[in-house]
Formats: sequence, structure tokens, C-alpha cells
Amino acid sequence: MGSPALQCALCLAVLLADSVLGLTITSTGPGSIEKAGGESINFDCRFTLAPEDTGPLDIEWILLASDNRNQDQMIIVYSGDRVYEQYYPAMKGRVHFNSPDPKTGDASINITKLLVSDTGTYLCKVKKAPGVGSRKTLLTVMGKEFQGGVYRTQGCTDPSREAVPSHAHRLSACHCAFCLFILSSSQWCVVF
Repeated sequence: MGSPALQCALCLAVLLADSVLGLTITSTGPGSIEKAGGESINFDCRFTLAPEDTGPLDIEWILLASDNRNQDQMIIVYSGDRVYEQYYPAMKGRVHFNSPDPKTGDASINITKLLVSDTGTYLCKVKKAPGVGSRKTLLTVMGKEFQGGVYRTQGCTDPSREAVPSHAHRLSACHCAFCLFILSSSQWCVVF
């Protein structure tokens, strides 16, 4: 059946072809993101299909368990041309696919009104047999605690955003050091 070198080269060519062809996750964003509580996040997960990917399209977004004593939590699924958003009660009404038709190559999701409990590793898994691709992103949601007259951001790595006065400031334009929201109707800078 040929020399060992020829067999090895043929085997390597098959392995490389297998890894290049098929479903591919094309998103290249950061693997770790920090957000403040109350903000929204877009988890990017775009993909391309190959001609041999002919099976039904399934997209799963999973919040991976932080340890092996807990189970991974499914948060949203696209399967059989339908979106299923009711898997995780803690995110009910807060998680949605960005695209109205994820089969166009966009499995990205948006989570609104982030909570500290949303911190974790999120896995996007796209399957269209025989192709399978996945992408992980670590999200850290920073909360606040009240200490000595100021709100301190828990887990904040930026010292310029560390302390904020504990009361809202009435301003014509908000110039707070760490203002999360501006209520345009009353021009209050709200820190929570």
C-alpha cells in the first residue's frame, strides 16, 4: 500500500482537510468581557457552513457550570427553524438572538439587564451535521456595594472607576466618573 512516508502524508492530508472543511465559527472577539450590572452584552457567534454540512441546523447557548457539582444551564436554543428562549428562568425575557433568522450565519445573542449572577462562561455551539463548531466567552458582571459613603464596584480592575458618590447628581449633562445611565427626561445621573 505504499511507503510509510506516503501513508503518513496521505493521513496528514486527510486530517488537515477535515479540520479546514466544514462548519466554521468566524467570530474573533475577546475571550473575556467585563460589564457592570444593568448593562447589556452582545455575545458574538457568527459561522459559515460548508457544502457537506447538510443536516438540520441546531444552535445552543449554554452557561457552563463553574464546578463539576453543578450542571451546565441551557439558556437559548435554535432548532427546527424555531427559537426556544424559556430554558433558564433567571434570564426569561432578557436573552434573544440578534438575528431574526440565525440560519443566515449569525448565532449571536444579546442579554439585557445584566446581574452579578450572570457571571460565567458562555458557550455557543453550532451544529449542522457533520459540521460542529463552538466558541466560549467568559463574562464577569461587576456589582456594587455601599462602603463609607461611596459605592464601590466589586471586581473592578480600573481604579478610575472605583468610587462614585453615593447620591445622584442633578446635572445639565452627566459628567460622573462612573455613570451607568442618564435619564434624559430629568437629566439625573443615576448610579446604582
